[in-house]
Amino acid sequence: MILINWLLALGALAFTVPLTIHLLFRNRFEVVDWAAMRFLRAVVQQNRRRVRLRNLLLLLIRCAIPVLLAFCLAKPVLTGWQQPRGDSPVAMVLILDNSYSSAVRIEDRSRFETSIATALEITRSLGRGSEITVLTSDGLSRSSDPAGIANRLAEIEVGGGPLALESLLGRALRVIAESSFSTRQIVLITGQTASDYSRATLDALPGIAERIAAISPPPEVDWVDPFGEPREFEMNLRLHRVEPATEVSVVGQSVPWFVEARIDGDSPRRVEFRLSVHGATDVRQSVEVRGGTASTVIPLVAERVGKHVAEVSVSVADGEPGTITDQFTPDDRIWQAFRVLDPIDVWLVDGKPSAEPLAGDTDFLAVALNPFSLAGGEPTYDGGDLFRTQKVRSGRLAETRTEEGRPSVVVLADVARPPLDDCRWLTDFVQDEGGTLVVFGGPSIDPAWYHEQLSAAATGPLLPLRFGATVSAESGATIDDARLTYPPLAVFSGREQGTLAAATVQQWLELLPHDGDQAGESQVVLRLEGGEPLMAVRSVGRGRVLQVATTANGVWNTLPLRPVFVPLIQRLLAFLTVDGEFAASVAAGQPITLLVDSAGSRWSVTTPDGRTQRLIAADAQDVSAARQSQDDADREVRISSSAGDELQSAGAKTGRLVWQATNRAGAYRFTSEDGEAIWAAVNVPAADLRPTLADVATRRAAAERLAARYHESLDAFLVDDSNRRFGRGIWQYLLIAVLAALILEPVVQQRRLSA
Repeated sequence: MILINWLLALGALAFTVPLTIHLLFRNRFEVVDWAAMRFLRAVVQQNRRRVRLRNLLLLLIRCAIPVLLAFCLAKPVLTGWQQPRGDSPVAMVLILDNSYSSAVRIEDRSRFETSIATALEITRSLGRGSEITVLTSDGLSRSSDPAGIANRLAEIEVGGGPLALESLLGRALRVIAESSFSTRQIVLITGQTASDYSRATLDALPGIAERIAAISPPPEVDWVDPFGEPREFEMNLRLHRVEPATEVSVVGQSVPWFVEARIDGDSPRRVEFRLSVHGATDVRQSVEVRGGTASTVIPLVAERVGKHVAEVSVSVADGEPGTITDQFTPDDRIWQAFRVLDPIDVWLVDGKPSAEPLAGDTDFLAVALNPFSLAGGEPTYDGGDLFRTQKVRSGRLAETRTEEGRPSVVVLADVARPPLDDCRWLTDFVQDEGGTLVVFGGPSIDPAWYHEQLSAAATGPLLPLRFGATVSAESGATIDDARLTYPPLAVFSGREQGTLAAATVQQWLELLPHDGDQAGESQVVLRLEGGEPLMAVRSVGRGRVLQVATTANGVWNTLPLRPVFVPLIQRLLAFLTVDGEFAASVAAGQPITLLVDSAGSRWSVTTPDGRTQRLIAADAQDVSAARQSQDDADREVRISSSAGDELQSAGAKTGRLVWQATNRAGAYRFTSEDGEAIWAAVNVPAADLRPTLADVATRRAAAERLAARYHESLDAFLVDDSNRRFGRGIWQYLLIAVLAALILEPVVQQRRLSA
């Protein structure tokens, strides 16, 4: 215990006044002989002890009054065994959750706004010269002093990836360990979302607590929880599904987009869907809500070739009651990347050409690739199909020409023995030019010829697997579509209608590993229910090869007769042709990686908030850490190490753009010096689209695992922190004791006189 105003404690010496008076006057009486006294002697002797006790009690009360009053004025505080630090400077690390899940609004403000206000109150009372480091879940770090912390906190926005508590605590320990201050403090204003408390995170906290205890001097760790018990949504409008029929289309093609919204809590009568491309509104549709769900199909017609991003949003329709407020808005928008191409040229090499309709080996492929453009039995492109097909005779590949030069895809359908000139042409086409080769089996296939002639010295056989003997199934084998993971096939996994399992395969060629496993990069992407490989894929040089064990017509299987054959073939060829050139949408906090024509080309990137930065394309094969400074966020652009695989499917593209600063969800535009524009989509991470609060017991248990002081409110933390800084004041209790003594003194005096 210490005294803040210790000089006033000297007033306690005033207790000597009543003590002196008592000592001076206790024997000032005269002895008078009185005959009747002998009758009272016995009574006096009986009451003497009681009188002495009352006199002593009265003396103690009178002495205690000035002593208690003096100590009350001196303001004593309890400090335990530690010296209070008072207003001395401290090194504080604040950990804040600014992920999208913190945007949930409770009453009049969001959880993020509550966190910022809490951080401001905590730092407001720190002593001059303190160092404050703010670590946020988006990976950024901000340093300041108490005078400037308000401005630094105002810079923080909602965004970035999900909260990674273990990583943030590790960074906090590094900052604390490097501080020269003897007083150190880590304050967590975070961890509200249920998804933040995974089993792995909880299991890691005791280990972090041991690391904290090992720091000398160890920092104080406080977990501040200003959010209280979780509450259910009164109303949350969210986009549940956005599914374009295809992510690759051609100019003039109308692509239907299926969109669905769901409403938690109170539901409006109608909602409005909006689909826009690059900020220009294309379609608005008002849809009625039924059973907490609203859905529609929005057609989108592509007008320009390029890589684009569509923004789909949902909101309460105009005219709805104004009291309906969406409590969580980040799940109201989805950005979807899609690509508009010139038609993809496909050459079809038929093993058995026929003038009869659908009698040739490639006729069903022609229908599947050109469903809108058939004219007189020969498919032609009219602006509605993604693919432009051309039948080429076997042995004529090298001398055939198109308007665009060479095709993107060549299909061999039951071609017995491709001529040697075709084999050499196909090897160069795949390995050096980045083309796609598709080979269908059939009764005419010569397995040995394919194995020996379709081969390159550098890469070995072109085919993923080796054709073997013909296998027959009398009742037909079905396709295993229960566990499809290959991206273009995943959509067909377990569908109730149009499944691959509805088709049967009566005959097929065995697909066997090459001798010596020379095709180690091969991947079986589709199997029969018995486990036999039906489709396999392999990257060869810059190109890809798809191998199918059965025929492309109805001779060996019923798949070409099923409606699912059209989307199956279109999705496979589109993925194999353009997959490496345009990455799918990424989550906020993840880097955007784009392949461009050449290394060293200069680009600018425009972020969703309108800011523009410049960057230079690095060599796609250079895996060193190429860096570009970004003044607005103090971030770095780094080259990742997976250049090789992407380059294989990107043709002659040798440049790579990597953009790391993707904390804000939305559309990012990359523009070259010659005006070429590439758009990329960044969406809210899936983990942050489930912003349910964890219960208080879970948050308290996490704090205990971290060996942190848990504070159920901001006020509780401020009181506890003040006690640690200045000690716990007890003058209030002393004042109560003074008042009690003042009341007790006349009572005891009266009892003494009446005794």
